[in-house]
Amino acid sequence: MARIRQIAYDQTFLDQAALLQPDARRLDELLSGVLWLIATHAEDCEIVERNLRVAFTDPFPDAPAMRIYFTITDDKTCTLHWVEHLPVDEDEGYI
Repeated sequence: MARIRQIAYDQTFLDQAALLQPDARRLDELLSGVLWLIATHAEDCEIVERNLRVAFTDPFPDAPAMRIYFTITDDKTCTLHWVEHLPVDEDEGYI
């Protein structure tokens, strides 16, 4: 059975999410799936640097694909640090 961690948000994440909201009207819906992934399978997400990990969302109407950076704070918590749109290469799609 997967451990379910609480999700904490640092202020940088909250500020960036607020800036993205006009371009991703369904941001809350978009994030709900990836938050479940982070809460239940954080260790499976790619390590970017030291203990910083990354998770991705899929695009859907009114919500572009996004990248979420987070850390496993302790056995009970993951902290979200940053969210951004994935850059798009017109020929190859997301990069």
